[in-house]
Amino acid sequence: LEQQGVPVHVVPGVTAAAGVAAGLGVPLTHRDHADSVRFVTGHARSENTTPVQERYHWAQLADPKTTLVIYMGLSTLGELTQGLLDAGMPADMPAVAVQDGTTPTQRVVQAPLEALAAEVASEELRSPTLIIIGNVVSLLEQRGGAPTDVAAVGAGADEPAQAVTMMAATSINARSPPELTAELTANEVLAILAQVKQAA
Repeated sequence: LEQQGVPVHVVPGVTAAAGVAAGLGVPLTHRDHADSVRFVTGHARSENTTPVQERYHWAQLADPKTTLVIYMGLSTLGELTQGLLDAGMPADMPAVAVQDGTTPTQRVVQAPLEALAAEVASEELRSPTLIIIGNVVSLLEQRGGAPTDVAAVGAGADEPAQAVTMMAATSINARSPPELTAELTANEVLAILAQVKQAA
């Protein structure tokens, strides 16, 4: 674009944890539930041979007043949840796993900590999946679970939302994208940007 004379300004994006939490309506910190948040990678580099059980300070991660956000933790979710349970985190600690967060293919599985890995495996979530564990996730339960006004991907704006029954563990599709998208060629994008530049 710059080569075509169109000024470009990079606007920093929103990290997956903030975006997914905001989309669910779950704050990462809340004065009644958590006074801190910790971000953890659940999948180490391939050359890291340290076992999962020896990789973390489990007592710190299991703090009930801390929200735990796990990136890339799908393949080690069973070991991660077991480590937290062994460190004293309550088995009924609210937790949620979100595949493809904030996108039209988003899927959500909500379950207590002790059941999360099994429910995620049952629903066959795939990467990328973000996991949020902590008392703040109970706010999702207080509202009756994740948003139920969801529709199958590709449904029109006038079509009714797909009915969803919320249970202890729930898998949901994301809200359909607005019907405002269109495929444009690179030249069409450049032409639009040139018009914007001229108007400015």
